[in-house]
Amino acid sequence: MASQSTHQQIVDEVVEIIEGLNLTSLPSATPLPVINQRLVDFQQLDVYPCVVVMAAGQETAESGTTGKDDIGYPVGIALLDRTPGEDVTLADTWTLWRQEIRNKFINQRQLNALNGFPSVYTCRWEPGQILEIKPLQYQKCVGSMILRFMSRETRGP
Repeated sequence: MASQSTHQQIVDEVVEIIEGLNLTSLPSATPLPVINQRLVDFQQLDVYPCVVVMAAGQETAESGTTGKDDIGYPVGIALLDRTPGEDVTLADTWTLWRQEIRNKFINQRQLNALNGFPSVYTCRWEPGQILEIKPLQYQKCVGSMILRFMSRETRGP
C-alpha cells in the first residue's frame, strides 16, 4: 500500500516540476521558491515572493471506460508576494509567472508512467484570480489557478 495518497503524490510532483521552471523574481533574478503547503506553517512563512502548491478543492468523477472512472485531482497554485497588488510595476512579472506555470501543464501529460503516474493522462487548467487583492493567510495573493490532473482508475477494491 502506498504511504501517500495519489493526490498528495501529484502535489509533490507538481512542486518539483514548477521548481524546474526556475521562475525568477525581479530585480534579484534568484529562483522563486516553490513551497509545498502541507510542509509549511503559513504563520511562519517569511519567503516572498513565492509559489505555494496545495491539494485544493474537490476531486471530480467522470465516466471513463468499462470498469474505469476518470478522477480529477485538483492542485491549487497560489502566487504570493508582499508587494501591494495596487503596485502595477510588478504586474507583468506576476502574470508571466502564471503564464509559464499554465503553459507547462495545460493539456500536457507531465505526470506519466515515467514519473510513476501511469493513470494520469492530461492536465486541465482552471483559471483563478489574476491579481487578487484579498490576502491569503495575511499575505497578498497575486495570482491563483487550479491544475486538475485527470487519472483513469480501475473501479472497485
